[in-house]
Amino acid sequence: QKSERLENYALRLSEIITAVKQRTGSPKVNIVAHSMGGLVAREYIRIFGQDSVNKLIMISTPNNGISGNVARYCSFFGADVECQDMAQGSVFLKRLNSAQVPSSVKFYTIAGSGCSTGNEDGDGVAALSSVSLDYAQNFIVNGSCLDPLKVSLHQDIINPNKYPAAYKLLTEILKK
Repeated sequence: QKSERLENYALRLSEIITAVKQRTGSPKVNIVAHSMGGLVAREYIRIFGQDSVNKLIMISTPNNGISGNVARYCSFFGADVECQDMAQGSVFLKRLNSAQVPSSVKFYTIAGSGCSTGNEDGDGVAALSSVSLDYAQNFIVNGSCLDPLKVSLHQDIINPNKYPAAYKLLTEILKK
């Protein structure tokens, strides 16, 4: 469909994880997710439990929601339903953030810093305070937003040529 609830993406992620486990013979997977993908992965864990996930590494994931102009203009660049789920204070985020934290999954966040995200520091889309989680190991990568909309760090952080520090963090976390 053109636009779906994040819960629906989590159901599809379940199919992918099942296939990866079958093909590799591994009982667990490591998930590296960017932006909304981190919320989808957390929802997968909430629905299906912790048995299939070893590590969840979230890069620029707005774990506590998007707000301000990002939320206001989200549906212009994204899809209405997904934007509603990601909005600060949404029913989806309240349910996700009040869920019990699985004890066997290792959680990590990598946030971008150096761009104005509303009245806060962040990557232009996700504020630092929205990315970090109390139960995760949280990391920050410094950068900048030089594009006209001042949001480029949000996407560029996953480009190893532009932000080798983020790539280095990711590889170190995966080696642990």
